[in-house]
Amino acid sequence: MADQTATQPERGADPEARIAAILRELTLEEKVALLAGADMWRTTPVARLGVPAIKVSDGPNGARGGGGFTGGGVSSACFPVGIALAATWDTALVERIGGALGQETRAKGARVLLAPTVNIHRSPLNGRNFECYSEDPHLSARMAVAYITGLQREGVGATVKHYACNDSEFERNTISSEVDERALREIYLPPFEAAVREVGSWAVMSGYNRVNGVYAGEHRALLRDILKGEWGFDGVIMSDWYGTKSTAAAADNGLDLEMPGPPAWRGPKLLQAVEAGEVDPAAIDDAARRVLRLIARAGAFEDPTEGPERAEDRPEHRALIREAGAAGIVLLKNAGASCPWTRRPCPPSRSSAPTPGRRGSWAAAARRWLPTTPSRPTTASPPGWATGWNSATSSAAPTTRGCPASTPAWSHPRRARRRARSPSPTTTAPTSRANRRTGRLWAARSSCGSAMWRRGSIRAISRRGSPESSPRARAARTPSACRGSGGVA
Repeated sequence: MADQTATQPERGADPEARIAAILRELTLEEKVALLAGADMWRTTPVARLGVPAIKVSDGPNGARGGGGFTGGGVSSACFPVGIALAATWDTALVERIGGALGQETRAKGARVLLAPTVNIHRSPLNGRNFECYSEDPHLSARMAVAYITGLQREGVGATVKHYACNDSEFERNTISSEVDERALREIYLPPFEAAVREVGSWAVMSGYNRVNGVYAGEHRALLRDILKGEWGFDGVIMSDWYGTKSTAAAADNGLDLEMPGPPAWRGPKLLQAVEAGEVDPAAIDDAARRVLRLIARAGAFEDPTEGPERAEDRPEHRALIREAGAAGIVLLKNAGASCPWTRRPCPPSRSSAPTPGRRGSWAAAARRWLPTTPSRPTTASPPGWATGWNSATSSAAPTTRGCPASTPAWSHPRRARRRARSPSPTTTAPTSRANRRTGRLWAARSSCGSAMWRRGSIRAISRRGSPESSPRARAARTPSACRGSGGVA
């Protein structure tokens, strides 16, 4: 057991000297404890030696803050997603966004942002393409370098993800990406290589998937040989959340940090594996050194306190979001009528109304500010319809968006044919359970602009079949956009 009164190096000492001194004093149990999270968003501290915990926050188009996967209680700025940023082809703009996200991350009391996502758009069917930049590895690399530069300039670490070939959401936890060496080097690895070699990303997150049959989080060739060896990466390789698949193989082959905590594969299991000779003690020392280095880079040894989460609605961030959103809009011009397209009037609908929405892993879970709409309407609205347009000087959410200004949700024109086929909700009583459920489905789908519904949220349909039977039913029937609270995700 190490001396309980071990002296610490002075605060002004060289960071690597401090890390080496702490590493010499750590017991095996303490080293193993460092290699897994303490909770959902924090690393494990070692109070005896003054090693603090640091907090991370999910990204990439905002800083979610604490809480579970359903989001925290503090609002955040929601920036355009990766595919929109890449459509700007503007690295200077993306670098400014990285800096703003660094400020947002700090406001949430975190020191590392789990971003950017640089996987490749190998298929348009991938459910997380929006979060990545491009199908072009060079464009993805340029965007990642700019993003990380701005982010880490604010003293917040980047976590480039998901390493590697994590390009499908189908069977995301078990799928094996079969790829040969040339495709791997020319298409899938360049964004990660640029993030590590050019700007020194503080961390890399492994993917859930397998690569040629081996899980990415325990793939020796990817983690040890290429990332740490060939590219000289000196940061932390952390697992995706609940993405660690083994104890000995992951630790021995280069995975430094299991997230989140408490550990499922490390802790006592890893300690036993080391004592049984299944894991090289040198691999434990290397991983612990990397975690300590991340803590030092975040400045947590000098200032170990974790501030409270704050919702900072900054005008400059709003302006930057609007600028990036406009710059990412790409229009196709049919010059010389080369494409056989014809212009015809488009009836107002949910898709044509300028209704801001949010989608995806981070955005669907985080609380955001009130939505910012375009500075002018995209289409003229017929009489009696509200466009949901705010002036450029107004940040308040409109009370209606794409819904009839003076007509109930039941009169939405896109539901006319459904109403013609469906029984009136105010006539006969649905007596059976099946009929009542049908009434609930009909009421949910008749809400103009509703993007999602839950069976339980509209259970207040009475036996008389009236959708007016309770405030909860009326609230569920009324789209959130019409209530002025933004779209649902």
